[in-house]
Amino acid sequence: MQRFLALALGVGLVLGVAGRANAQSPTPATARPDLKTLRARGVRTRARLEKEFARWTLLFPTRQGAQVEVEVVRTPFAVRRVIRLRLPERPAREVLRVIEREGSWYVSEAGGTRGVYAPRTAPFLFSRAYRYLDAARLPLVSAQLGTAAGREGERLAYRRPLTPFQRRGLERVVAVLRRRRGLGKTPQVKARLRQALHALEEGERVLVDPVLGFEVAFGPPGFRARLAAFQWVKDLDLGVFATDGPVLVDQRKLTLAKGLKAEWVQFAHAGLWRAGMRRIDLDLREIELSSGTVRRPPVSLSYALPGPRLPDGGRLVRASDVHGLGLYRVSPTGVARRLGGTALRAGACQASTLSPDGKTVAVLHVRDEERGEAQLTLIDLATERVSRIGVPFHAGETLSWFPDGKSLLVARRERILPDAPPYSAVLRVHVLGGRFENLRRGDAPVFILEGKRILYRDKRGRWNYCQADGTGPRQFGNGLSEHGSPAPGPRGERLLMIEANSEGPRPVVVDARTGRSTPLPLDEVQSEGLWGLPTWGS
Repeated sequence: MQRFLALALGVGLVLGVAGRANAQSPTPATARPDLKTLRARGVRTRARLEKEFARWTLLFPTRQGAQVEVEVVRTPFAVRRVIRLRLPERPAREVLRVIEREGSWYVSEAGGTRGVYAPRTAPFLFSRAYRYLDAARLPLVSAQLGTAAGREGERLAYRRPLTPFQRRGLERVVAVLRRRRGLGKTPQVKARLRQALHALEEGERVLVDPVLGFEVAFGPPGFRARLAAFQWVKDLDLGVFATDGPVLVDQRKLTLAKGLKAEWVQFAHAGLWRAGMRRIDLDLREIELSSGTVRRPPVSLSYALPGPRLPDGGRLVRASDVHGLGLYRVSPTGVARRLGGTALRAGACQASTLSPDGKTVAVLHVRDEERGEAQLTLIDLATERVSRIGVPFHAGETLSWFPDGKSLLVARRERILPDAPPYSAVLRVHVLGGRFENLRRGDAPVFILEGKRILYRDKRGRWNYCQADGTGPRQFGNGLSEHGSPAPGPRGERLLMIEANSEGPRPVVVDARTGRSTPLPLDEVQSEGLWGLPTWGS
């Protein structure tokens, strides 16, 4: 089943234009309601859903010609959401079932996660699951709906302009598809090219049910949803909420051996990825080091990438929206809020790091992805004031504060010749004045052993360490050439890294004094897939 899902869902969704949504509701008047009226109707529908029974189904087309179905049954006391995959000329197969009642999630995932979880903490192998589950909560009519574009039956059609981020992404897709078409690829590729070009010209096409006050065909190109059916239900068989099948283990509390303290680390993970796949969505995971317990931190976002833990028990994460890859501050209860205002609204936030006093976040922000230059940016956590340091440059994958909190450790990459590997220099960037100071040649630098040494990768892909001023280089362990993405622990005595092997990247803990690498104690199911972006979480 995991192989079936990976082949069907692991490489993303098709660019498409949703068809007619057949929600069961009274025929609306011929006049087009204004935006305020539509939103008011949506608010009334939401209020009604808190008191009555309803069911609906959303459909998502996929790149392989398959279709993902999300069926929702909602009552005031429980909600059931079922994700099914339907391949052409095959019956639908259930991928995931989530029953939410009494403040808990009862989860059954095909070949994967099973158990009773706190809401939004189930670590699904199917990393897009939260995106589908969240889309199943039909959105109110957007305040940026766009221009009217006629009707499709009883539904009102609108054109919503693409953001610059969406437009650049579609332009890249068009370039790839044109190359494929030139190689004589299938009619399906040609159809996707036509759809992408149409989306670039017309923007996102949105359909609205004027009675429900919901958008019923919506979503960015590549993740379109269509409401296939909606109905209010008077007589509902409450057996749909039963959880008396195979025993679901309670995963809401972590039990450790006496004397041990829970120690959590963070990674990004996609459980259905297998060697040979090009790309797949990643989502945030936490692993308890001594037990190997895997969970998803309670984050209100549909997916998130790891970031530093904050003094208040919250965390920083990154996630994409219609504007780009943004930096979010997540409260201890999981509520996420985007940081940076207009300064960080567009583009992509790369590595981020918290200052030693816990008051300031430094982030590498790439505004123009075509040029790829990053701007070192500081965010004051108390005031959320944003300031920039120095000039933009091609930055490496890591970012750290010096122990004194007055400068930052980063790598600068420079390509000398088109056919030569990039030259990377380890830099010290002074916060006051933005002066760049070259320490030595190397890449991916981080501090280890309480900031007394710098670990870095040389041009041969081996790991070395030096003094904090860049002098005295020595090889780290045996060079650990199969390892990458270093993330030091609180005192720098251990590192999280990603070790590459024939089955794919796997998370490990490395002793910063000896260079000895130890795999994390994961079970067979959870250890598979794509792991990356380690961050020490406690």
